[in-house]
Amino acid sequence: MTERNLICFISESFIGLGGRISKSAHEPVSSRILQQGLEHEANLFRFACLPNGEYDPKEIFCEPSRWYKPFEDEPISLLWKL
Repeated sequence: MTERNLICFISESFIGLGGRISKSAHEPVSSRILQQGLEHEANLFRFACLPNGEYDPKEIFCEPSRWYKPFEDEPISLLWKL
């Protein structure tokens, strides 16, 4: 069995235009990954923003337009799609 670890950052302060996460949210981590030559470790990190107001946890973790990886512009789902 392979263990998989993720380091997830989630905050309301990361909301950019249209409710998408802004580049500045994950830029410091992406920068550090590049500085240390650890591009192969980028897949460990995920960034997301919470919607304004109330939200459904299933949406937060399973919605395919919520989470972003460093160096990638397309959003992904954190967990499998239900």
